[in-house]
Amino acid sequence: MLKGISSTVLAARLLELEREGLVSKKIYPQIPPKVEYRLTLQAKELEVILLELNKWAHNWRAPEITATKVKEQK
Repeated sequence: MLKGISSTVLAARLLELEREGLVSKKIYPQIPPKVEYRLTLQAKELEVILLELNKWAHNWRAPEITATKVKEQK
């Protein structure tokens, strides 16, 4: 589901998240191999914080600057 990310980078990031306790990993003993990742309770609590931070950033973001043409002086 993540476009533009290599399987190596994805595996490394998932391992980091697992070590930090943000995702849990379940390995199914089948062929082909199947692995599922789920958010832990800790990550679900963090989601609430991130959503609030996103709202704050949206409210306080700088206005977009539009390009202006410079008038030539004669």
